[in-house]
Amino acid sequence: MMKRYVPLMMTGLLLVSVFGAARAQDAPRSLAEWVPADFAGFISLDTADLAVTLEAMNVAGFTASVLQPTRVTFSPQNDLAGYFPLDTFDLESASFAQLITPWLGDELLVAWPSLDENYVSGQPLMVLSARDAFSAASAMSPVVRGQDFLEQESYQGATLYQGDQVSLAFTPTVVLVGALDDVRAALDAYAEASGSVADGADFASVYAGLDADALARIFVHGDAAAGALNFVLNGGLGADVVGAFGGALAALDDDALLAQMAGGGIEAVGVSVGESLLISNALEAHALVLTAQDVVLADAPADSALWDMLPRSAIVAMAGTDAETAVNSFMRALPLASFIPRALAAFPFEPNAASSGQLVPLPSDADILAAVDSFISTLETIGGIDLAGDVLDQASGDYLAALLPRPNNPSPLLNASFDALMIVESPDSSALADTLADVMTQFLGVGVLTRDGDVIAFNDPLGGGGTVFAIAAPEDAGVVLLGTGDAVALALRAQQGDNRLVDEGRWQTLNGEIAPAWYFDVPGIYNLISPSAGGQTQSPVLQLGLAAEQRDDRLVSIRLRVGLNLD
Repeated sequence: MMKRYVPLMMTGLLLVSVFGAARAQDAPRSLAEWVPADFAGFISLDTADLAVTLEAMNVAGFTASVLQPTRVTFSPQNDLAGYFPLDTFDLESASFAQLITPWLGDELLVAWPSLDENYVSGQPLMVLSARDAFSAASAMSPVVRGQDFLEQESYQGATLYQGDQVSLAFTPTVVLVGALDDVRAALDAYAEASGSVADGADFASVYAGLDADALARIFVHGDAAAGALNFVLNGGLGADVVGAFGGALAALDDDALLAQMAGGGIEAVGVSVGESLLISNALEAHALVLTAQDVVLADAPADSALWDMLPRSAIVAMAGTDAETAVNSFMRALPLASFIPRALAAFPFEPNAASSGQLVPLPSDADILAAVDSFISTLETIGGIDLAGDVLDQASGDYLAALLPRPNNPSPLLNASFDALMIVESPDSSALADTLADVMTQFLGVGVLTRDGDVIAFNDPLGGGGTVFAIAAPEDAGVVLLGTGDAVALALRAQQGDNRLVDEGRWQTLNGEIAPAWYFDVPGIYNLISPSAGGQTQSPVLQLGLAAEQRDDRLVSIRLRVGLNLD
């Protein structure tokens, strides 16, 4: 007879224990204060309006699946259980809508004790804010009753239930769900018996700077933050390639942001996604990166006049304020060209034997530096050209570099499916153009250059017709254009107002408060990687724009805006 009263008794005990704790504990504080200091990080969701937050997560998940289809699978979710499974509740049917939604407050936090290189964690710790502690205890009583070998204790003023699959703690303001040791650690952190993530200087620098109205905020620190760049690019599969590049960059300029990120010199990263992602078919995310040492952001927004020269067909473009550093970085990337598929393994690049290291071993950072030094020495010995003094010193201002596709029309001699373009500011653009022409002559042969007004062209020596390389220094523009194939000709037309990217709607979508430093046309890139019959395929993810600005000596803000076609 007593069995029928067990559920009622259990619910009553929960209510009494919560009521007792409610009289003893303080007012609500930040949920981050429940996260132990040694945890890798957490994600916090604004749950004041679950429908809006769920839609935001669905859009973000869908976008990730399009950008990294080999890595991310997506199906739209009707409630948060799709993103935060309740398997550990050990119930035949665990419904988020029935067990949690009725009492859930304005925030839900999921903390990760540790993260591997793919950001996969073991059992996470859930911190669920409660609008009503009594409703939470009542709704969650089936979870408590469903645990085998249930044990109960009082810990740090809270009632803690230990089951065979999961442990739960009920307080007046939150419900904790996770492994027993993690739940205890969270109670200790909040009671200030041990440190919490919120106590750290890295948390104070990063988390407070994220968008206050964000629907979702993520914070990671320590090893998880150090591996953030590899997580985004390759899921750890190409960490050795990125590390070699970072080491080579650091030898050139150890306070550059890319050098520190590639070399793992990141202490903490915060990311927020706001409601703006549902406006104008665009998703917007904001990241703050805290570096281990002082950093100098070279790729600040470049002169907008350079973007005016970019043809609308560009599929990749980057701009910045230090052309000399950009060229040096590019030279250090060239020895790693065969390993790009491995470095970008999270994206749909076809792997090859070279990228796996089966044909050529991965060069170390010392090998990369030796190769670059050898190239510079050869250029000076054979051609008498001092790359630093004759070229780079004359191209140390703003720059823009881009790739332009050539569908079904490979470039002359190079046989490439795209043209490359670089535009640099120079105090003496005519002299720089002449020096670049000398460099081309040294490598491509004497007598094949032609001049037509401001344009110096190297034409196909095999008689196939067309321009292989071209250089231009438009009068009074203060810039030099260098490109393969038709790139320079298209840029000169854009300078005159013909077919500019900045006049297109896809650019207007990305051009927010800060002009992008990086631009990616997603359908164009994927069509270049894997051309499809009948031309470029339509994609729901259209363009990406990245903009960065320096907040402090060690703090950099990065904004990502993604143009979407969700109609």
